[in-house]
Amino acid sequence: MKQKIFATTYLTLFILSIMLPTILANENESPLLIRVEPSYRAIKAGETTIYSIKVESLTRFPQIVMLKVNGLPENSIGIFTPEKGRTPFKSKLTIITTIQTPAGAYEITIIAISGDKEEGAKTALIVNQLETTITSTITTSTLITRTLYVNVQTDKTSYNQNETVKIFGSVQDQFRNPLTSIEVSIQVVNPSGNIVHSALTKTNSLGIYFDNFTIGELGYSIFIPGTYTVFVTASKEGYLDGYAHASFIIGEANIPSINFVNVNITDLNGEIKSEFAQGEALIIWVTVENSGATLEKAYVWVEIDDPNTTPLGVYFNIGDLENGKIKTIGFSFTISANAYKGVYVAKAFVSNDLISKGGKFLASTDAVFIVN
Repeated sequence: MKQKIFATTYLTLFILSIMLPTILANENESPLLIRVEPSYRAIKAGETTIYSIKVESLTRFPQIVMLKVNGLPENSIGIFTPEKGRTPFKSKLTIITTIQTPAGAYEITIIAISGDKEEGAKTALIVNQLETTITSTITTSTLITRTLYVNVQTDKTSYNQNETVKIFGSVQDQFRNPLTSIEVSIQVVNPSGNIVHSALTKTNSLGIYFDNFTIGELGYSIFIPGTYTVFVTASKEGYLDGYAHASFIIGEANIPSINFVNVNITDLNGEIKSEFAQGEALIIWVTVENSGATLEKAYVWVEIDDPNTTPLGVYFNIGDLENGKIKTIGFSFTISANAYKGVYVAKAFVSNDLISKGGKFLASTDAVFIVN
């Protein structure tokens, strides 16, 4: 009886400690505001739960923000839908546990990152032990290749001379767990194809990396107007390298500058989801922005890979991406009735033509969903 009273008291105090500081104070006066609801969730091991997130800017200027999560219990996965957006925007965090997830009360921190600024909000997850019955089952397993997934973003899409370009991104494994101390190589290439900035850095405890440089800074090459591309490579022994790139403009550009704003995955009713069943249909919505010259007959691609990294389908849409415009395109996909269960990756690309005809990929991103 005493143990039950102690456990109830501890749980109540833990929840109250999370509910009070809904938004973390930031000594650097971050221009971001992030809120998460509810203040806690209670589930059994093996179940799924969802938190609602709202990200806003405290300035009148929209900001590109990445979301990350810290504090997840072992043998669980957290998926943001979307993981990136332009303020103000809403997202959902889906936490999927397994029967191996340890019971306990967990403090979950959701972090919004833009440029070199971070802001966090806390919530709680209470995992109760699952009452299990031992049964004999036959299972099929897949061989999962360990791959690094890296993304990159600049704090703005266009700059002027003497402004500072802030580069940031994250590195994760195929389960979307953040990876610490991963070596990240960064190169910035100008419109002529010359490297004007390079750096070597490592991810922090949240799997995030940062870099910056000033346009026109002494020691760097001459910064001519046009579209610049940031190339990053993440490397770690025992993993396949991860690659990503993003673009930005200095002054005006006479070629396209393409970036993905976000990727959302919904069911056929338009409800944002991260978890689907075998045989279920879904829609992958990709939002693309062009800050440079109009790209006529742009190819927007989506590839679906199963947990064994096997491509299940490649789909594309052809249309113009106009200067200064944002475009959203939906791709439908039906999960096979006997599909593998696990983490699926939806990869999105933009190219200026078919690759077989000499086209080049101008932007890329990815999102994940679970088949249970």
